[in-house]
Amino acid sequence: EVYYQIRDAYNGKILTPFTKKRNVTRVSNDKLGMYFEPSLSHLPVGRTYTVDLMTVLNGVERKYMDNGIFRIA
Repeated sequence: EVYYQIRDAYNGKILTPFTKKRNVTRVSNDKLGMYFEPSLSHLPVGRTYTVDLMTVLNGVERKYMDNGIFRIA
């Protein structure tokens, strides 16, 4: 299992937290690979954000922080 969260890149505020319940932020996969389609409408315009990933393997969570940045214009 892989999940994502979205944080403000500069102040670290989490705007979309990892949410395992009902697979809200679970990363999907198909024959082309893994992907996710986050809702961005709640993110303030003009800010820069980063995506964090979390894997869950045998009940053990491991987080991978700062996987690139993007800006809402």
